[in-house]
Amino acid sequence: GAAMSHHREEQLDLVPEKVSSWSILRAGPWTVPSSRMYGIMMCVMQMPLFALLSLSIGDFEVFKRIVTQPMKCIHILGVMYLPALHGAKSVSRQERMRRVAKTLRNCWDMPAERCYRIPAFLNYMRRLDTHVLNLFNDKEAFNKFCTQAGVPCAVAVDLKSDFKLPKCDFIVKPSGGAFGAEVRLYKWSGASLCNALTDEMLDEAKVVAELKEKAGDFVCEERLMNHSSIVDLIGESAKALCTFRVMTVTDSADLSKVVPLTAVLRLVVATNTAADNGAIFVSADWESNTLAGPGMNGFGEKFETHPLSGKTIKGHPLDVKLAVQTAMDWHKRFALEFFKTPLRIMGWDIALTTNGPKIIELNEVGHPAFQVATGPWLDNSVARKIFDSTGGSSDWFQKNF
Repeated sequence: GAAMSHHREEQLDLVPEKVSSWSILRAGPWTVPSSRMYGIMMCVMQMPLFALLSLSIGDFEVFKRIVTQPMKCIHILGVMYLPALHGAKSVSRQERMRRVAKTLRNCWDMPAERCYRIPAFLNYMRRLDTHVLNLFNDKEAFNKFCTQAGVPCAVAVDLKSDFKLPKCDFIVKPSGGAFGAEVRLYKWSGASLCNALTDEMLDEAKVVAELKEKAGDFVCEERLMNHSSIVDLIGESAKALCTFRVMTVTDSADLSKVVPLTAVLRLVVATNTAADNGAIFVSADWESNTLAGPGMNGFGEKFETHPLSGKTIKGHPLDVKLAVQTAMDWHKRFALEFFKTPLRIMGWDIALTTNGPKIIELNEVGHPAFQVATGPWLDNSVARKIFDSTGGSSDWFQKNF
């Protein structure tokens, strides 16, 4: 969501005649100017391209599916396209097509025609005020509001003043970043500063100079540690913080009744990453306080056990209800005080830490790909009403494409 809205003005104003089928494959469907144009381009340009590329890699099964059931393929890719191809710009077209083919196979039985999809997501974002979109993407402004309002969050260090390195372990991340890009973890080993991922000793003065230079563009916060219930599942070798994406919705004009729509936990699956982006995600049940299914990734692959610890994911106990309740408690106040607009849906990044639940970030909505784990969001009448209220074109697209 941050990446899409960050490039909103640059990418959504493209003239249709200037958008080639290859540029769509390279950059993804969020580059097109409208949902209707997206549907037309997918049908007329992109699906034939996918069909040709599937032949070039010798995948006749996927070729047959694209030719005989193009609309079903469009439905699936409308949900899963971004995570499937994220980070794929450095690989060949054939490799990208292999990833698309893998996604189509894994998600073939997914009820994608009932899922909330990327074009409708863009329609929803276009109808949000510009200042609201900017606040969603400004981690520094978000943290300042949280601190002043008493929201449970990480303690931030002001890089603009007479900056000194915090005495605790800390994290540095771009104020308007997304997908975990340029996130760095630091820790102290005695009096020496180290890279928390590699244990490499660092020059303290050089780090201070770099951070001062990035003041205004980066946020420096205390490093939060995973709660023991999460460490028990992912193992102690994973360094990144695991976060829930909790979506809360309200159907009341005064925001008096807020209810949860979905909760997804992102599980780190690598020891050399500073953020949980690119992790596997799993639906979390706040009624039973357990993880409700297998882990899934951006290709729709299932993980019954965690890749690092080997422990079974489904049924693992942790306090999902606490994370969900934290989001519900703060929905109304954020909408009316931080955004100053009655936002009826929010996507919260919340971590269960050694010091209780912490709100990490706030997003316009969860990414549509999470539906491969949670099921279709549009099956929820409140969510459907909220998305439909963004305008007729969104509803038209969902029904027709």
